[in-house]
Order: sequence, then C-alpha cells, then structure tokens
Amino acid sequence: MTRGVTRPRFQELVSSLREEQAFLSKYPHPALLLEPVGSSSQEMINTPPEPLPNLDRTDLGATIADVLVAPKTFTGPSGLVHPEARVVWVAKSDRNPFAGMITLGRARNNDLVLSHRSVSKMHAIFYRRERGWLIEDRNSTNGTFIEGVRLPPNQGRELNDGSTVRIADAVSARFFEPQSFWHFCQLVRGTE
Repeated sequence: MTRGVTRPRFQELVSSLREEQAFLSKYPHPALLLEPVGSSSQEMINTPPEPLPNLDRTDLGATIADVLVAPKTFTGPSGLVHPEARVVWVAKSDRNPFAGMITLGRARNNDLVLSHRSVSKMHAIFYRRERGWLIEDRNSTNGTFIEGVRLPPNQGRELNDGSTVRIADAVSARFFEPQSFWHFCQLVRGTE
C-alpha cells in the first residue's frame, strides 16, 4: 500500500458516522463507492492490480491503488455493498495542471489513480456544470460505462446520485453527492 493514502473501507466509514453536519463538513466532495468486479460472476480477472511505487507523498488521498479484483457476486455484511468496497472522494489534487476537471486514469499524475492494466493512462474526467456532475470518457481503450452503457469518447454524460459507473473491467463505482452519500450510509448502517 502506498504510504499516506487514505482510502477508507466503506464499512469502516459507516461505523464511524455520528452527525450529518459534521460528516458534510468533513467530506464536502462527491463520493465514489468503489467495488471490485470480475469478468463474470464465477471468474476472476486475470489482470491483477499493479501496485503504485512509493511516491513519498502525503497528498494521495484520492489514489485508488489497492482495489481488489473479486467476483461480482458476494454476500456482504449488509448485502448492499461489497465487503471490500472503498470510498474515494471526487476532488482535485495538485498532481496536474488541468483546472476545472478531475482526472481518472492509470498515470500517477491523475487526480484519481486506478492502477490496473485495463485502465488507460488518462481514462476519464469528472467535471461540474450548472446542471450537476458529468463524466467523460477520454477515448480510453476499454471504455467507461454508466448503468452498463458504454460512453462515446469525449462527450460528457450527466451523473445522477447512485449512478453506477464502470471503469474498464477494473472497478465498478456508485456516484453520490455528499448529502446523498450520507443518507446511503445511514441506510446501509440500518441494515447491519
């Protein structure tokens, strides 16, 4: 694991929740709830994640370096979320000069780094417009998908709360605005 990286497990985050306003103050950015995927419900992907080199940085909070590859079917504590799910905040880092967008890809200079062979160096971008958050595939080799539909390259697509986003065959994520993520966490907490 890369030193200084904070990628809380979803269940750890849920168990630490106390008060909505404190949560929203601490986590003002949208969340991606990352869940590993497999090539089928019975198979594992044959391209395991490649660990990032130790970058000796403390600002890698949005790096996604240790997402596990696992079958799509699982039985988690709540049944709603994979037991290895991680939370990543959709927030700008200081690793690139691209203002107005949050980059996701395999290269270390992305805001969100997903170290997996099927992810392109700059795979997708997130950005906010008047109507809300959008995601755009940056002509990636293995695609970006919303609700199972592959996005055409270089065309922004609106993200709704709870939208399922798949990045290549590396990871599936659910997108949440901060307040909706709080409510989702409360729902999951109530089912444990």
